[in-house]
Amino acid sequence: MIKACSVDVVCAEPDLSVSAAISFRQTSLSRLLRAAFVFPSDFKPIAVRPPAYSSPSSVMPDTHSARRKRKSDVTADNRAKPKVPHLDESTEPVPSSFLPSLMAIKQGFYLDSPNELVKFYQFCTTLDAKKPLGALMDILQLRLVGPFEVLHLGISSTVEPGQYVRCHRYFHDPPELVTLLTGPNNLHYGYFRDTPTEKPAVVVKTDPSIGGELNLVAPTLFAAVKSLLSKKPTASAEVLLKKLCNFAKQNNIILDATGREKSERRARCVCPTLNGMGLVVKLRGGDIGYRPLSVSDSKLSALLKAVATAQTEESQLAKLEAVDQLVTYAQFACDEGDYGQSLELGLSLLAFRTKDIKPNQVTVFNSRIKHLLSVGYELAGRPEFSHVVREHMNDRRVDPIGMPWNSE
Repeated sequence: MIKACSVDVVCAEPDLSVSAAISFRQTSLSRLLRAAFVFPSDFKPIAVRPPAYSSPSSVMPDTHSARRKRKSDVTADNRAKPKVPHLDESTEPVPSSFLPSLMAIKQGFYLDSPNELVKFYQFCTTLDAKKPLGALMDILQLRLVGPFEVLHLGISSTVEPGQYVRCHRYFHDPPELVTLLTGPNNLHYGYFRDTPTEKPAVVVKTDPSIGGELNLVAPTLFAAVKSLLSKKPTASAEVLLKKLCNFAKQNNIILDATGREKSERRARCVCPTLNGMGLVVKLRGGDIGYRPLSVSDSKLSALLKAVATAQTEESQLAKLEAVDQLVTYAQFACDEGDYGQSLELGLSLLAFRTKDIKPNQVTVFNSRIKHLLSVGYELAGRPEFSHVVREHMNDRRVDPIGMPWNSE
């Protein structure tokens, strides 16, 4: 088995959460990677290390994608942009009866819940007091799951960190996503946040039967459901929409999106990813934290498709060499503090699958996804997400497990 790169490079200290189990003052990045993570057993490293990154021109040229940013561009952008405000405007305190459940959600899902999570559950109890988790089924064919199940049962017992991270985690779901609503054919909606310590910024929708693309729907769950109801030309949907609007008005909840959510999201990202959400990482010391991949999104997709559709094991191993070269470059980038490249590549591998490719054809990437994202999230100070991806790749399912109880 080939372990991580052995070149010792001491890097600038990144901003880490208190829970991060890594001391950068005492341990070089390369030693950390050698001690904690290994490459996939079938990984073939390249023999020659690329030159150290010193300027945008030193990266292999990317002529295919105008969207891909150089480090200096990202740094200037990050300095110029104000922080995007979160639209959870409800200032009314959460009822104390929900606090133990919210703590269980924070521990079990690594989700710092916004006030609207409780408000939305309370709204659903006004629709069906006995079975609020199914209150949207008749009209929207959506069921409340995950964190809502914890609220519904009033879970207050001790929950292990990350105990629920595999629950309702679908085949392509990144660690940033926590599922809230499930529909037909594994369609689901959830909160998306860039770090486990920040409150969710947006609600996304994804259909894993098609692929791993995430679609930004609205800034809040209330706004997302309002949008869905507005598109339903039925009398029952109109009645439910009025109830939603009245509840929101009584509780000072914002229902309307600004229309700028997608552009603001793109502005915060250092690069695009194949899941459509892009990557947000904090740059340090000028521009340390991210460098671009050496290939465009279209070229990367072509490389991955060639591997997934290979007809023989021998052919697949040969085609994997181009992907493993990118993995090696990402490892070198991590050694030099630019862990964003490892996250970019790992998230794109996780999201990749075209409609004509079956899920079992892309599981060849699982060990690479696990390695890239485990390392990247640890170095980015997001160890909770590292835990999520390890759990996910150890048991990656098309039909995920539910919560460990019967909610209704």
